[in-house]
Amino acid sequence: MKNILDVKMPFELTQDDLERVSCPICENDSNENHFELKINGVSFYLAYCKIDDLWWVNPRPPASYYKRLYEEVFYSSPCPDHFGYASHEKDGERRRLKAAKNIDDIEKYISNENRNSFFEIGCASGELLEEVLSRGWNVAEGVEIDKECCDNAIKKGLSIYEGFFESINFNDKKYNIIFSDNVIEHVLNPDLVFKTCRNLQSKGNLLIFRLPDTQHPGPTLKLIDHTYHYTRTSITKIFEKYGYKVIDIIYSGTYLSEDKLHEIKNMTIIGEKT
Repeated sequence: MKNILDVKMPFELTQDDLERVSCPICENDSNENHFELKINGVSFYLAYCKIDDLWWVNPRPPASYYKRLYEEVFYSSPCPDHFGYASHEKDGERRRLKAAKNIDDIEKYISNENRNSFFEIGCASGELLEEVLSRGWNVAEGVEIDKECCDNAIKKGLSIYEGFFESINFNDKKYNIIFSDNVIEHVLNPDLVFKTCRNLQSKGNLLIFRLPDTQHPGPTLKLIDHTYHYTRTSITKIFEKYGYKVIDIIYSGTYLSEDKLHEIKNMTIIGEKT
């Protein structure tokens, strides 16, 4: 079996730590292992579900291991092509331009009835929320796990939750639009994320995710922090599983590896709650 990742991370991992994971769409556990990955000499694999056209890390490190990686080395990663970033991103102007592009991409799909409340999963320092408010929305809120980003957003006067989206108590809040940019592929339990989205929306509201559009014969980048690698087929299936009709999927940019030899094409999927 071909090895496509062999890296050293700062925290130890053992074979006994790994946890088996079923396909989150069809819940089948008897899937093919296509590629070997190694962290600190411990082997795990990328599984592939033929039924749903989905790759994912299986078995994978436990949630406690990922939590430590995200909290301690996400912005000081020893291998930024496969996990996190080499340094904490501070170029607000680039993020503002990206925010404007993201809203430009989806604005034509948003009716007047859905142009009141907006929520972003993984809002960083709030550049996209600022863009939304500048375009006349009444409510723009977000959630972010990075404390420095949260502090920066709060200093701007934005309404931000700190923590993991699926763990927040929203009480009875509802949002016309829920948006995320390159988040769902990191999530360990997409079932909880989609259920939380459904609870926060009413019929006709939009769920919009920007994420990698995985090409065959499989992913070559972000092999640690992307626990799931979706294609257009698999992301459509999981939207439909949780009661969202897919209106459109559009191309939304390309990420190049540091050596310029590998790329990730991104897509934005627009789903309407049924």
